Amino acid sequence: MKKLLCLLLCAATVLSLAACGKSETQKEVDLKAVAAAAVEELTAQGAMLIPEENPDYIEGVYPGLTAVETKQLVVYFPPVIGFACEIVMVEVASGDDVEAVRGILQARIDDAADDTFYAENAEGWKNGAEIYVNGNFVVLCALPADMTAPAALKAEF
Repeated sequence: MKKLLCLLLCAATVLSLAACGKSETQKEVDLKAVAAAAVEELTAQGAMLIPEENPDYIEGVYPGLTAVETKQLVVYFPPVIGFACEIVMVEVASGDDVEAVRGILQARIDDAADDTFYAENAEGWKNGAEIYVNGNFVVLCALPADMTAPAALKAEF
């Protein structure tokens, strides 16, 4: 009887601990606020970035990105496209799309890094572009060699 009671208590304990397991909740981040803080830091370093919300323009630079279902999409470009200074922040609706978005952003880096017409910009894309992934968030930060990644990005991603 004691053994049966012990087994039942052990089983109840194991089940109660399993119910208290760590839940995988997605962190909530306001990408517009993070991007604004990052752009402010970059402006202090001498960068000029402007927000872009036109889906056709974004699709032209990042083919396939607007076809992905997103919760948030924030894009900042320099006044002259191609210059190694861009920020793209995406929160995908489904974790299944994270790798697709990463691939789209990596294709942008690869294409810009192979630009032989503007070699100095290509060098910036080769050495100053990074992709950060955290849960359903995918972020591209491309910066010239003389700039450092904003603390706002590092803090979140």
